[in-house]
Amino acid sequence: TLGAAAIILFSKKENLTYRILSQKFLVGIGLISYSAYLWHQPLFSFARHYSLTQPDHKTFVLLIFISLGLAYLSWKYVESPARRYQISRKAVFSLSLLGLVLFATVGAIGTSLDGRIGKLASDEGVKHRNLAIESIKERRIQLIQSGECHFNKKGQNKTIESFIQNWHCLPDNAQALVYGDSHSADKAMALRLNGASIAQIGGSGCPLIPSNKWHCQKILEKAKNISSSSKIKTIILANSFSDEELTPAYLGRIANFWAPKYENVILFSPMPEFYGLQKSYILKNKMNAEISFEKSEKFFKSLESITLPKNILIVNTQKMLCGDALKCPLSKDGEIFYTDKEHLSEYGAKYFGKKIMEQESIRTKL
Repeated sequence: TLGAAAIILFSKKENLTYRILSQKFLVGIGLISYSAYLWHQPLFSFARHYSLTQPDHKTFVLLIFISLGLAYLSWKYVESPARRYQISRKAVFSLSLLGLVLFATVGAIGTSLDGRIGKLASDEGVKHRNLAIESIKERRIQLIQSGECHFNKKGQNKTIESFIQNWHCLPDNAQALVYGDSHSADKAMALRLNGASIAQIGGSGCPLIPSNKWHCQKILEKAKNISSSSKIKTIILANSFSDEELTPAYLGRIANFWAPKYENVILFSPMPEFYGLQKSYILKNKMNAEISFEKSEKFFKSLESITLPKNILIVNTQKMLCGDALKCPLSKDGEIFYTDKEHLSEYGAKYFGKKIMEQESIRTKL
């Protein structure tokens, strides 16, 4: 408060403070600041309530921009007109009464619905299932060996330098190395849970070819060194794949990069995406999800346009997980298979890993 008062007191036209604060952009922010203050709180509150857990930073950044957009609209079409036109005291009281009636009506509807919003926050079943999901996520973090075999700034080694220096994920009898992003960590987990002896290295958000991401470049260099100094004959690749990567040109680059370096290259197609599964489980104790195969379809459509080297084996993740009828299992014996829309839980990894190991074309290369 004292700082703001000092700025106002000593801000004169000839000094730098005045010139900075008189910029149109900052003046505009000042004009809508009170409206932004009024909008941000309900937006943030509903976001927290809807997600049940703390929303991530990207969500809050998006909500800030939404708050500013709504603030501009309310300033332009509500606040400014109200200041330009003189409103009678009777109109003020009438509008206030209308607002009170509106809020009272909303409250009454909420009460008639058995206080669903308030009840949701206090429902012991919801709390229990929410904690169960968090526990499943923590268990996955352990099983993918975060900070030891997979770099995501979690676990023992939170810096890339420490991770590379302390990496020890190469069993003596391993002939296959799993490489990629968090999806490769899931594949490594699935294989280990089904008795496979594999090496593993990967990093969060790392593509399957060289990139300008510093930590990914260090991990890729380490992967090359592992292969040149060991008995590794097979590279197993898995990735989440962005839309920009699901093109013939990009998949061709992956094939051309890895095929000359290994005797066998096993490339997993993208995972199906399970939207709404966790919310359905947490809120309703039901296993329902909207399943998307869009990435998988783009992947195989792109492959039709390129000729792959003979030593590359494509694994149809969608078919292996969901079968020909595309009936994807969401749980078994009450245990949920996914920690989010695209990552496996311990139970999902056991199921998927068993399906992998049943394939002789894969098993003989491990």
